[in-house]
Amino acid sequence: MRSERLAALALSAALLAGAGTAARAAEPMPTPTSTPTRDEVMREVEVLRQDPALSGKRKEKTLRFKRDTSSGKQEQRPDSDTFTWLRDFARWVTDTGRVLVWVAGAILVALLLIGLRHW
Repeated sequence: MRSERLAALALSAALLAGAGTAARAAEPMPTPTSTPTRDEVMREVEVLRQDPALSGKRKEKTLRFKRDTSSGKQEQRPDSDTFTWLRDFARWVTDTGRVLVWVAGAILVALLLIGLRHW
């Protein structure tokens, strides 16, 4: 009983706070007393152009790979049997894992549908 009163009190306070905010938002915005002259606008534009963050001119550094200047091509090493089977095994594990995830997802969807049907 007491917790219901506290919940009702909290809800009332939240509604009152929201109503006050909505009333302030509904008030019209004050109109400016005078329109700025062309000179004032141009001065403000110059101030904004002097700001380095707003000028639109900024240096950016970009990382690039260096060109290989060594003479001749690098010799490619033939794959040894040890690394070949290890690479193939890793591919098989990733492919099998991908299939298992899809199968597990399909089983979960089927169980969800069966559960919803019996519910």
